[in-house]
Amino acid sequence: MVASHNQRMPSRCILCLQNPPIQNSHIVPKFMIKRLKEGSPLRTLVHSNMLNRVFQDGWKEDYLCNGCEQRFSRLEHWFCQNVYEPFLAGAQLSLKYGNELGLFICSLGFRYIRYALDKNPSQPCAPELSVMYQNLRTGLLNDSLANIPAHPYIQFLFPIPSIDQFPPGINTYLFESIDGAVFSHILPSGKLWLVYLKVPSLFFILSSGNLRHAFRPSCVLDSHEVLDQGQLNSQPGSGALFSLVHDTLCDRALEIQANYSKMPAGRAEKMASKIAAVPNKAAYRAHQTYLLDMKLISELEANHAKGPTG
Repeated sequence: MVASHNQRMPSRCILCLQNPPIQNSHIVPKFMIKRLKEGSPLRTLVHSNMLNRVFQDGWKEDYLCNGCEQRFSRLEHWFCQNVYEPFLAGAQLSLKYGNELGLFICSLGFRYIRYALDKNPSQPCAPELSVMYQNLRTGLLNDSLANIPAHPYIQFLFPIPSIDQFPPGINTYLFESIDGAVFSHILPSGKLWLVYLKVPSLFFILSSGNLRHAFRPSCVLDSHEVLDQGQLNSQPGSGALFSLVHDTLCDRALEIQANYSKMPAGRAEKMASKIAAVPNKAAYRAHQTYLLDMKLISELEANHAKGPTG
């Protein structure tokens, strides 16, 4: 029987292509959304471009069936227990880079590529990006990182204490927001496709080619070179990966400051009064990053007051 135009055909899981997906499958793991809410005195999520609206959850789409959702959930549980929670607790991590970490990063990239394409239907998908997406799907379906020709990287984030490289708002962006982008990057060796996905306190980059020889970042891990013997260290590094997303980081930081400055006075007063009523608000991570960025604003204003030198 052929369905009528008014009857929606059942969709299929984007991973196995067999079973219908469950509703509202998370793009970013739920434990990262929970970290954002628990770190805020108001226990809610706020979109930097829509400060008058309050959210209770992150990006979700009907993407994965129950079985494939559980497949990714196992990777998420491993990452949360072995990397994310210890890092947020202040532990100095040093663990071997294995299949779980690489597949976890690839699973995020796979979901985000699909999400980005679905949210921008007017932009045609580049053939290279389509190949990258299909390779990720095949490798993830077979639980085989070795057969995925994409390179996953991880960058731990630490507070930005001065305005030398980034504008005020950068700490709020790094630690209290979720963001992503899919873009191409030109190297002397040719064009690469990069998937950037930032979560609170970390960001990941999934590249269609090897970035290690181009940037040699000390706080970066490449599964194809150090799969067995490599160590994942949560120490501040050279931050070479920042050069790939520097413009995005600056733009987002400026947007956060601009949007907060545009907040209606009544809304700002209401939020301030709610936060003021929270006991021990200084212990919340969102408040800590806010104070850091206020310090950067003071530094910026002081520099402007001094005027040009030389």
